[in-house]
Amino acid sequence: HNSSWSTYSSDWGDYDQHVNVIFGIQQNTDGSLGLVYINTSEPAPEVILTETVNTSGGEVVAAAFDPNENLLYFVLGNTLYVNDMNTEDPSVVIGTLPGIPAGGAFINGNFYYLDADPNSPNYNEIIEVQLIYDGTTGSWSMTINDNFSDPYTLTFGTSYQITDMASDGDDIYLVGIDPYGNVDLIVCNVDAASGTGTWNSSKTSTQLNGDTQIAFGPDGGLYAVDTDNVGNSQLVSVDLDTGDKNIIDNNSGTSIGGMSDLVTGR
Repeated sequence: HNSSWSTYSSDWGDYDQHVNVIFGIQQNTDGSLGLVYINTSEPAPEVILTETVNTSGGEVVAAAFDPNENLLYFVLGNTLYVNDMNTEDPSVVIGTLPGIPAGGAFINGNFYYLDADPNSPNYNEIIEVQLIYDGTTGSWSMTINDNFSDPYTLTFGTSYQITDMASDGDDIYLVGIDPYGNVDLIVCNVDAASGTGTWNSSKTSTQLNGDTQIAFGPDGGLYAVDTDNVGNSQLVSVDLDTGDKNIIDNNSGTSIGGMSDLVTGR
């Protein structure tokens, strides 16, 4: 692991703070990660930061962003990293997460992920990771709350594939594929005061396709990187009530590119 997300293609500090932004993470074959800036009004994606990491631990599967502190959290394999985007320092390891993380979210100072390991005692549970930063030593630690949610009993059992997770700042949303190829949204209602989450009994069937990545924008809308009928990746907005999607034209007619993960921006 070396370097930092500090290879700027343009001035990070000059970006308009009032546009609706989400970030994508691209994982490259040379072992580098690219942070992709996407303005949801005109989503011509731009890689603004890069970092070379040891990707032998696997794929980036769970990322989340704290817009207040400008901190990016991401998981490689089951190792949780944090990058302070206020500096050019490299990402640092917070710790090793139990199970197999599938999708990440950030709410009220804590990081959340779904344990997708069928051999784990917390299979299909959302795990709360309480993050602790020591300003004196500059070091991170964490406390695992594996009693955050009960297991979600998916209709089709282990054949239901969860592809990502996102939060609107209040609740947690999962996106998953059923055995028939349908992509659904599943909601976990969060009670931050008690440190618990309760599964919503209903699912919303969507028009999304494939290995979908999702994120809420700062505007509160849900966005996804979806695949069209010829295999191109495209940015879409998603209606939370109906599951309908609306393709957002990137003004170039080209694919937005595959993303390892998609996270709320600022």
